[in-house]
Amino acid sequence: PLLVAGLVPWTGLAFAGLSANVRRAVQEAFSSSLRVSTLLIVWCGFIFVFFSASGSKLPSYILPMFGALAFLLAPIALRCSANWFVSAFIPIALLGVALGVASLPTYVARISDFPERLPFALEMALWFRASAVCLFLTLAAAWWWRAPSVRIKAILAIASLSVVAVWAGLIGHNVLAPAQSGQSLAERFVEKEGLRVEEVPFYSVNSFDHTLPFYLKRSFIVVGWRDELDLGLQARPDRYLPTEAAFLNVWFTLPIGYAVMEHAVFERLQKQNFPHRLIARDVRRVIVSRQ
Repeated sequence: PLLVAGLVPWTGLAFAGLSANVRRAVQEAFSSSLRVSTLLIVWCGFIFVFFSASGSKLPSYILPMFGALAFLLAPIALRCSANWFVSAFIPIALLGVALGVASLPTYVARISDFPERLPFALEMALWFRASAVCLFLTLAAAWWWRAPSVRIKAILAIASLSVVAVWAGLIGHNVLAPAQSGQSLAERFVEKEGLRVEEVPFYSVNSFDHTLPFYLKRSFIVVGWRDELDLGLQARPDRYLPTEAAFLNVWFTLPIGYAVMEHAVFERLQKQNFPHRLIARDVRRVIVSRQ
């Protein structure tokens, strides 16, 4: 799936030349000299198979494939028939239509996981609709310059539209920053409390925001949440409390301390006469003090 998505908008062209390229590469592999296409296919195949078989992998691991794939796809894009060239971009146009429909306000409101994020999601959707238009226009460019004599114009136009589509999508995603990143929350905390020393305990209750430790320049004690921190918490069990009840037992005895939690957790703890002073909040989280 990552390979198919990573090749957009050239995915259709990749399928167009796949079988022919593989057959030619097998034939060339038994020739007297190594050919470029053979080297490129081995390059791509090794990376794909090795990291697919690996038990530990991240999406970025297959990035070294795409340079070689670009060399393989270039002659296909220039030489394939006009009909095939146009049809290769029909799925991309349909992807643009789907993205445009999914970014309509009605659907954004349905899929927004937190009500507090809805205003940000609606603004993000505007940028996603711009991406959708660019993806749809790749088909128009492919059709308009479908003849082999002017095919290079289509390739340049489609490449440019794709860059703009990604750029608009990234700007749109960045609109979510106040609802995702802890930067603004950390800035409000520092404005009121300063950068407090590590000896003052700071708890992260039932969730963990990886951005907050960076912006607050300190580590947290994690409550009821392990996930990818499990290995580190095994080595440092003193940085972990298993339940909210264990956290409250410690919290009531603290002379000073801080805790960050999402709104739902905060509202639940307030019903238990949770002693606190509210320091900062954003659309998802609050930071409180035990003082």
